[in-house]
Amino acid sequence: MARLTFFCVTAVFFFSSFAFGATTITLRFRGPQGEPVRLTRAEILISGWGYGDEKPIPASGDTIRLTLDPGAALQDGFKLAAAESSFLYVEAAGYAGWRSDAFDWPTGAQFKPIRLVLADGQSLVITSDADATAVVTLRKATPRRITLLDEQGTPVAATRLVVSMFWSDANHCGRFSGARALVSSLTDTTGTIVVPDIDSEYGLQLGGDHMKFVRNENWPEQAIVRLNSTDTVVQVHRYKQTPLHVRVVNRGVPVKGASFMVDLQLGTCGAGSGQAAVSDADGVISVPDFYTEEWPFVTICYANKEWWAGAPSEGVPQTLDIATATSKSSYLCEP
Repeated sequence: MARLTFFCVTAVFFFSSFAFGATTITLRFRGPQGEPVRLTRAEILISGWGYGDEKPIPASGDTIRLTLDPGAALQDGFKLAAAESSFLYVEAAGYAGWRSDAFDWPTGAQFKPIRLVLADGQSLVITSDADATAVVTLRKATPRRITLLDEQGTPVAATRLVVSMFWSDANHCGRFSGARALVSSLTDTTGTIVVPDIDSEYGLQLGGDHMKFVRNENWPEQAIVRLNSTDTVVQVHRYKQTPLHVRVVNRGVPVKGASFMVDLQLGTCGAGSGQAAVSDADGVISVPDFYTEEWPFVTICYANKEWWAGAPSEGVPQTLDIATATSKSSYLCEP
């Protein structure tokens, strides 16, 4: 992690009810031997409910300087006014990218002292009309590799993995809303991809079929990790293929055209339902490539009515006789 050397920190544990003047943060970045670095990227990362945003910060060589001005939060295209938290992020060639912990940008007439946690539990306290200055030591970039292995230790090869610099999933669906893609690549024969080195959380998005992260975040294909060593193993669970075979009849007579509907039950978070198969002339619904873990809810529809529904993991009937089943309306069965 980055180290800090403090030049001047002013701490006052009260806030004024009057409008405040210029309050600045100046951060100078150095290498492990105290050498100056040249910043190639400097940004404020913004996390609000339902969105993530980025704003470039002018950098002068190894230095960034911010003025904490509530007016800046209202600038067009800059969503600080409604932000729940903000972060600082910098990059320099040859060094690990660095992201601060979250802090609150002042947006009103009152200024509450800001404690900006930078690294290793050290912090910079910023108060109204203060000039807060610190040196942040960036570490040299080291190789970072992520390897996907299943629960039997077999490499998950030739699988799409998107790796992002992550800062927010603050939304009602839990999708990544603050994340910048760093790498989008297929894993090699050992299940590995190489990623840039950053002192931040990484957001992972798994693109393989019929699998999920063992330790996932909100969605089976999302994970958030920190890479604390050169090689990091992330476990993946492969769904078991369970071929589906159902016969639909009406008092023993085959029913042709019954639909087998699958539903991810995403609600307002997206479209996640559809038709997986239709019964043939023998009344048979067949889905050879079916995975019960993948679908939390399934329905058998006929004549725009639901005749059976449930979780496939709890079992699907081998034979469904609509003469003895009870039908009802279902949004999955509507034309």
